[in-house]
Amino acid sequence: MTNEEPRATDDDTQLNDPAGDDTEGHSLMIDPTTARQLARAKEQDVDRAARDRQRQKEARNR
Repeated sequence: MTNEEPRATDDDTQLNDPAGDDTEGHSLMIDPTTARQLARAKEQDVDRAARDRQRQKEARNR
């Protein structure tokens, strides 16, 4: 077992790129108004799905 650091190859982009080059949007900053709208839309989707599941359960019991 050796204590060598991993060496980057031509096809290993994670070791070749600097850590500050984040292009996947993990550090996306949104304003509070947009964040509130997104949270409200998500909550509405969750509520809608819960109502649909409840209706399906009620329909099965009839």
